[in-house]
Amino acid sequence: MKAVNLMTLAVVILGGLNWGAVSWFGEDMVSALLGRSTLATRTVYLGVALAALYQLVPLWLSFRLGELDVQADRVPE
Repeated sequence: MKAVNLMTLAVVILGGLNWGAVSWFGEDMVSALLGRSTLATRTVYLGVALAALYQLVPLWLSFRLGELDVQADRVPE
């Protein structure tokens, strides 16, 4: 499961960087590479969305297991 978690996290990060490029430069890198509104483009966007949904699982588990509280205790003051 760790490999899937790291892969989906990488996809979400790349998707966020793509949206940053859209915001900063007005350039959608996925559309530039794969064409606008093609099946390939929509598949990439769907993959990013599914990766983001998957990343909700580790986030929920970290809240449930109290990992965020543990991290907060380690922060130096």
